[in-house]
Amino acid sequence: MKPLKVLFVEDEVHKKTRLLDTIKANPELFSEPHVAETTASALARLGAERYDLLLADLILPRQYRGEASEANGMDLLESAAQLDEACGAAFTLSISRAEQVSLETQKYFSGRPWGLLRYRDDTTSFLDDLVSIAQYVQKAQAGQAEKNPEVDVLIITALPEPEFLAVERALPSLGPVRPLDVRQYYRLGELTLSETRKLSVAVAHCERMGPVHAAVSTSKLCQALKPELVVMAGICAGYPKKTSLGDVVAAETSWLWQDGKFSAVDGASGFQESPHQVHVSPAVKRCLMDLKRDDSVWNAFGAASRQVGVVTPKLVSGPVATGAAVLADAKVRDSIAQTQHRAVVGLDMETYSVYVAAESCYSVKHFVSLKSVCDGGDKDKADEFQSYAAAVSAEAALAFISKFFGGSTM
Repeated sequence: MKPLKVLFVEDEVHKKTRLLDTIKANPELFSEPHVAETTASALARLGAERYDLLLADLILPRQYRGEASEANGMDLLESAAQLDEACGAAFTLSISRAEQVSLETQKYFSGRPWGLLRYRDDTTSFLDDLVSIAQYVQKAQAGQAEKNPEVDVLIITALPEPEFLAVERALPSLGPVRPLDVRQYYRLGELTLSETRKLSVAVAHCERMGPVHAAVSTSKLCQALKPELVVMAGICAGYPKKTSLGDVVAAETSWLWQDGKFSAVDGASGFQESPHQVHVSPAVKRCLMDLKRDDSVWNAFGAASRQVGVVTPKLVSGPVATGAAVLADAKVRDSIAQTQHRAVVGLDMETYSVYVAAESCYSVKHFVSLKSVCDGGDKDKADEFQSYAAAVSAEAALAFISKFFGGSTM
């Protein structure tokens, strides 16, 4: 395959040197790159010829010695996307050391999960990700389909942070980013059950939160990776009288609480619920019972729970209602329990969709959602417990997987 023709846009000397060293160390993957330091010079090159890959910093000056800004970097990406097929770039990848980006930039990259790599001085993992993505682009440009491995388990989350980040921290064996397509990526790792048995695990997050994107991402990943077990990890709302902050809610049953029909009766509009429920397998239920009774799993969270001022978490199994909207209204929350399922224990925006997508894939035999409670779905909803809850969910998910396949818990 031909090496990629690359336009590299970077104004920071040290960062430029590290990335150029990686590019030049892989001549079978990259041709000699064209380098620009400003968005103006980059656009001039993009307007004159066609590149396989545009690799650009997010914080750039427009002109030489001008002020670097995120707005300039975003203008470059958006302008490059408007160029016709005779010029511009087939694929675009941004690399930035910026810890925080604007809401507009977050929205831009939310549908491009591998479109932005985080640069760090203290690691080379992002360089491995760059090589992995470039290999995908090279095969795509050559018209060759990417070969994806089959795995034992798929762990999926709704959000890259804090949910996916918590899974990455809990499973340090993960390899570099592997693009599934232009909108979805995953990482591969192993979970050791014993000296003689290891599980292959893929972890991924949805393009965006919500039931539609959860269904799309889960379907694509299941069809490509053919897991036996799908586990959703992350955060959710819990019913205050049934759960405490940090508790892990295992969704034995799930449905869309907004499914139904709006109709007018005697001049007054009303809503008739018509939910379709999906249930986990008997094998999953048995494993959840074992996990619930294993004090060693839950006591391991004691120090972390005390640090954030909550009780040690426990497993709460039961029905979980999925909706398309973030819920911060106690009246709506309670009406779901009153009119749809009195035993409901949790609320989220993805579980039902993950279950339906997993159930439709022939390779998937089992699925379960294990989300940790970070709020009560009411006016007191806040983000302060999200990182803690995401970490609890990630560890609980790994404990469940180990038990399910017959290994130790932690």
